[in-house]
Amino acid sequence: DAAQSAGYFPLDAEAMGIDLLAAPGHKGLFGPPGTGILTVAEGIVLDPMIVGGTGGNTSSPEQPEQLPERFESGTTNTPAIAGLKAGLDFLLETGLEVIRAKGKLLTGQLLEGLAAIPGACIYGPVKGERGGAISFNIEGHDPATLGYLLDSCYDISVRSGLHCAPDVHRTIGTYPAGTVRVSPGFFTGEDDIAFFLQALRELQAR
Repeated sequence: DAAQSAGYFPLDAEAMGIDLLAAPGHKGLFGPPGTGILTVAEGIVLDPMIVGGTGGNTSSPEQPEQLPERFESGTTNTPAIAGLKAGLDFLLETGLEVIRAKGKLLTGQLLEGLAAIPGACIYGPVKGERGGAISFNIEGHDPATLGYLLDSCYDISVRSGLHCAPDVHRTIGTYPAGTVRVSPGFFTGEDDIAFFLQALRELQAR
């Protein structure tokens, strides 16, 4: 699962011994929602999950053997695929190191600012290598309420709750309320980070 690492860290599925590596297109790969990638190691055979409507060999009830048609049922979402290609082109042209450097700068500012807010608890390493998503809570403030207030009062979008990983939250002691997760992107500015931290300081003081 490379949802939080593709486009942030260099990944070599073969060198890392990964048979199947999946990642969404709309996060670090700069693509539109509803897209994704799956790398398949040589020798791994997959069965189609959906059958029918391939547009070719329609007399057969079975999926064709040739790729990629074997896994393409129904009308291919060509505009989304083109959008994902544009995102990947941007990633390659900009360079992963440039994107990583921007991410490190912004997450560093976020972590430093969060650590200075009374009652703030940051989950995960504060120093060293980490991804672009930061989970935190502020003592005495429900994460769902914080997320709502950031959105309604400051027009800031975060993700509050269990983040599709309830067992992780059980492990770190944040179940069932979860945490607030903020993920600065490549197009986030340092002024955006300052605005976000100021909003949190104001909400914490309520």
